Amino acid sequence: MKRSRKMLPIVFFFLLVLPCLAFPERLLSAEKFLSTLSTKLEKVKDYTASVVITQGKAVSRGELYYKAPDDLRIDFDEPQGQVLVLDDEKLTVYVPQYQVVLEQSYPQSVEAVEDLPTSRGLATLEREYSVGYLTGPSPVPIQEGSKEMVTKLKLVPLTVTGFQQLILSVKGSIVRRMEGLLQNGDRITLDLEQVRINQGVPASRFLFDAPENTRIVSDWLFNPQS
Repeated sequence: MKRSRKMLPIVFFFLLVLPCLAFPERLLSAEKFLSTLSTKLEKVKDYTASVVITQGKAVSRGELYYKAPDDLRIDFDEPQGQVLVLDDEKLTVYVPQYQVVLEQSYPQSVEAVEDLPTSRGLATLEREYSVGYLTGPSPVPIQEGSKEMVTKLKLVPLTVTGFQQLILSVKGSIVRRMEGLLQNGDRITLDLEQVRINQGVPASRFLFDAPENTRIVSDWLFNPQS
């Protein structure tokens, strides 16, 4: 079954950029490199990280929590008080500025969303994208002038998606940065820092009760039955 192409690319970001355990440093093909990341990710039970999301001049910051197999939450400092919660049934976004909760259920006709925040998520990239090194297997600066070294993978979709291409910057044991070029030419960058793996994040972290007098808007991205 094919995953819906109507999901916002930013949601795809949150699901795919996850930490994975370290593996021996040796010369690997780009495909094998990505496959190894996917395999090591199976050992991650949960993690927390500081996250920065940049799209054009808009910058969002917050704390990200993940718990296997399919729970993810971001508590934002910018925009202050905003919350994003993702599980195997729906996406929930609380926007305090407008006192609204946006809820989006997933179509029953597509693969379970739990496939993405695990090694199966990277396996999805292996199946649906052509994978290569951006400049080669040797580490390069994460950006011009930086002393932080990463290995960069370039992924080009085999079919039409929300992205023209993705670039994964891998540092040691984590996917440190993910950059996406959208079909309209815009770019989205997601940075993970201070990643802490297997911290015993409780299931209660992913519960969200909307404040009183908050308006709830359902299925704001697309009709899950379509």
